[in-house]
Amino acid sequence: CEGKYTLNTFNGFTLNKYETSKKIDITTTKLWEYFREVFGYGSTRHVQFRYILNLLAFTLQYPDVRTGRIILIVSKAEGTGKSFLYTILSMLFNGYTSFHDCLTTYLGRFNISDNSKLVIWVDDIFGASVKETRRIFPKVTCPEQQYEAKGETLIKLKEFSNVWITSNEKAPLHIKPADRRQLLFKVSERKLRDRKFFKACANECEDLDIAVAWFNFLKTRNIEK
Repeated sequence: CEGKYTLNTFNGFTLNKYETSKKIDITTTKLWEYFREVFGYGSTRHVQFRYILNLLAFTLQYPDVRTGRIILIVSKAEGTGKSFLYTILSMLFNGYTSFHDCLTTYLGRFNISDNSKLVIWVDDIFGASVKETRRIFPKVTCPEQQYEAKGETLIKLKEFSNVWITSNEKAPLHIKPADRRQLLFKVSERKLRDRKFFKACANECEDLDIAVAWFNFLKTRNIEK
């Protein structure tokens, strides 16, 4: 039901409330370089570069609409920048992200920390069984989800999260030919173990002026097509 007794757990985006002290051209930032090099393989014309920005813009512009996809970030090598994307997501969707370092905690019984999130991140599901990964599929499309804290009564809330997963495997979800719920990004190794670069990117994520510039860019990005 809706009305004065409805619990609204979405209070808007934090970055909407911040006034910048200077104007930032995002194409000059390290974060732009990150998306171009890691997702675009060095080109802003690469389909993955455009798609990842459109996906972030969609999540920001339509927080009440789920993609219904399991978003997979994969690469054979470690240190390519897959997991760093969570830092950017936390910058953009501050307060509406949840991090899991393994699939077990995401699928666990006491899941109250995931309620009312837009981004649920599962870092590296290498070695997960077919039985475990198949449990993800219905969770990404369900309209409601039950949440439970230890020793407390179950509650049921509308579900708006999108699930992001990293892996060093090519097919970590053991997908079947008819499966259509996975969205796969294979990232490049152009910034492989470049600690200096990722440190600079992390510093930018702490800069509110840069964060707001990216937020406004994605908020106004044309994704009609």
